[in-house]
Amino acid sequence: MSSRLQRVARQGAVAGGVVATDRTSTWSEGGNAPRPPRPRRILKPGEMSLHHVKVVHGSEPNRSNDRRIGLAIRYIPTDIKQLKVRDSATLVRGTDRHKNFDHEPRPRRDLSDEALAAHADAIGRQVKALYSGTDKQEFRA
Repeated sequence: MSSRLQRVARQGAVAGGVVATDRTSTWSEGGNAPRPPRPRRILKPGEMSLHHVKVVHGSEPNRSNDRRIGLAIRYIPTDIKQLKVRDSATLVRGTDRHKNFDHEPRPRRDLSDEALAAHADAIGRQVKALYSGTDKQEFRA
């Protein structure tokens, strides 16, 4: 990530708002910081972007015959608790003294029945939390 994009992401996080980095005009939800510059970074095939969760980002439709891969990693301390559902997580360091999450099992091999079932369970929990209070009940990628 460029130092300029990192600086913009930090401004948004500090302001408590949302940072616009593309053609959108979305900015502050409760923040009072001045609107940051809107950098535009076109990624080449094989490149990736790392950004703060509050950075508004997007892309044009994938018109290639290859898949587009997205990966979200969120590191949170074990004292944080999901209020809408009993959530699951992978402990990556330390000890979980708070027991706010069900621990996700480590896969024994790629695409095993156990791993696929654990993934489906985790996605199901996320869908329940994300769509809580709406009429939507399932997610289709």
